[in-house]
Amino acid sequence: MKNFKQNISYMDYTFPDTAISIHSVTIRESKIQRHAHSFYEFSYISSGKGTYEARDHSFSVSQGDLVFIPPDTEHEFFDKPDQPITLINCLVERHVLSNPIIINDEGLHHDIEYLLGSFRDCSQGLKVRDNKKELGQIIFDLKLEQQFKESGYRYRIYLKFMDLLNRIRRYKESDAQYLNEETSDPINYVINYIYNHYNKAINLAALCEGLLLSPRQFQRKFKQVTGITYTQMLQNVRIQQSCKLLCDTNWSVQTIAREVGLSDMKHFYRLFKERCGMTPNEFRQPENSHNVTSIEWLYLYPSKPLT
Repeated sequence: MKNFKQNISYMDYTFPDTAISIHSVTIRESKIQRHAHSFYEFSYISSGKGTYEARDHSFSVSQGDLVFIPPDTEHEFFDKPDQPITLINCLVERHVLSNPIIINDEGLHHDIEYLLGSFRDCSQGLKVRDNKKELGQIIFDLKLEQQFKESGYRYRIYLKFMDLLNRIRRYKESDAQYLNEETSDPINYVINYIYNHYNKAINLAALCEGLLLSPRQFQRKFKQVTGITYTQMLQNVRIQQSCKLLCDTNWSVQTIAREVGLSDMKHFYRLFKERCGMTPNEFRQPENSHNVTSIEWLYLYPSKPLT
């Protein structure tokens, strides 16, 4: 390895006799440091659990996940205690995805170029879940072809690799976790998600995994953009909605608290008084009815009392 950046190494690898190479790696106690390399990497998790971290995103990985890592991407895998990660890595030289083979068929050539281009353009990588065990089987077949080197094995390796790309693309277009248009602005996505799901228990860890961010990275970005924490935002939206229900319905305070996702009444009263400067019953009085038009600030200003 040679120095790449501070605390980052650039990994060199000499491809043996094909531009597609398969090898296994076991990660125990995160012994492999953060690094980057000039080739593409398709890492299939054959056992264990842990976390994949790149420069701008991270997500959990477990047996049956496949992670696509583009060239020059700083990354690292972390295993969980007593659950070392075993990876089967498919390493691919750049030119394999850059220059489709010359075929005297314009339509077929276009299809191959489209498939390869979808990976060349995926600069931040992705993770797919091998629910049907298809990807693992192809990776295993590639490993056997490389190991036994029977006549025509280079040709078969290329065809199996193209099959792997096509299946990953199909997974990505259906239910894969990856950075797509919907989550290209993760903070705005989560704010909208809060407004649509504030009355339910929100699993922040699952949200972050879908956004390819660690909870820590997400919390930092969220506060940088909004000025408040994710928890404050969720509480503000819940109190904002409870204010509307207090004015628009004759429901009991307890019913309203449950409706906005705050079943702990002591906690609800404390939050409401903190945000609004009065109790729910006081807010409901006719002389305070004008307050409902002044609660839009709640999603940005966590402690300013209503006046």
